[in-house]
Amino acid sequence: MRALALSVYLPTFLAEIGIGAMLPLFALSAISFGEPAAVASIAVAVYSGGRIVGSALGGSMASHR
Repeated sequence: MRALALSVYLPTFLAEIGIGAMLPLFALSAISFGEPAAVASIAVAVYSGGRIVGSALGGSMASHR
């Protein structure tokens, strides 16, 4: 488990922190392009939902091999 901690879990943890920090900027950039706040929030929700679905599919494919 410790071998996985440094090679898998730590990089994933750092990447997720970066993505979490990027999402508010993603919404603010949509607003700066003139889109309403509702459209910006939908864009963030679609992005997050796509990541969840993609992770679920990837995990399912990895477990079947």
